[in-house]
Amino acid sequence: MTTWNFGGDDQSEISATSIAEDHFRRSLEEQKNWYITLLESAALWSVPEERYQSRQYKYLIGGEAFDLYTLGERLYNSIDDPELKNALPENEIVAFLFFGEPPIDLEADIFAEILGSSKYSAYLNYWYGVMVEEALQAAVTGEIAKAKSGFLASDISLVNATFLRLYELDWNTLFSKFRASSRVPQNANSSLVEMKDFMYWLFRWRIKESEPARVASDTRKGITKLDALRSLSRQGALARDQKPKIVEMNNMDTTDQFLRGFGSYSKRVGLYSTEK
Repeated sequence: MTTWNFGGDDQSEISATSIAEDHFRRSLEEQKNWYITLLESAALWSVPEERYQSRQYKYLIGGEAFDLYTLGERLYNSIDDPELKNALPENEIVAFLFFGEPPIDLEADIFAEILGSSKYSAYLNYWYGVMVEEALQAAVTGEIAKAKSGFLASDISLVNATFLRLYELDWNTLFSKFRASSRVPQNANSSLVEMKDFMYWLFRWRIKESEPARVASDTRKGITKLDALRSLSRQGALARDQKPKIVEMNNMDTTDQFLRGFGSYSKRVGLYSTEK
């Protein structure tokens, strides 16, 4: 498990975030590449979770998966100079936050060197355990919906059919197991933060319960789907035609309510969403 402990008290956490924020802002003011600047700032970041501007941000999912995209959003939101923020390329920001599409391609060893070996390993955990896992669910959802045209993309039965095919148990059963393992009350409201933990938990469940050959095949399917969604980003279709919106999905009182939001796979990845 990755350890992210800057010092253990509130003051040290404030110092940790300030160091990364200051580097991010100062480098942007010097007109350095925003993506490289983000990676450098992420290397300085050491707070696993925080509450900022009335929202809960969690950067270490499942204790071992580094959510670089949420940190990117957090650092972007920390820019209080409108001119500096407006100078950033919005299409690149959207492509990165929504599809994991970097504005420039870096060799893996350079990426790891900037981010640091520990965070790079944790980032790979997030990439496969959340991004690819959700894309895999989207791919399987599409296959089932195509075979059974009577289903709607947000239909609970479609979500359960996807879970049964991938994990051999329905959504409710798996979510109950996840909450039991996390020691979260079964009747507690759900949130986006929790759902990322659940997604990573599902990834680990699939790895543990499936044959290696099937794990490899399903992972390739997820990567292929994710590449297809990223291709949409490159074409600018979503950035041009729709307004990006991060969907918190907090305080869902029932499983039905949550699944109706959770099952809308066709236009989202990485637990972000878009709306007209």
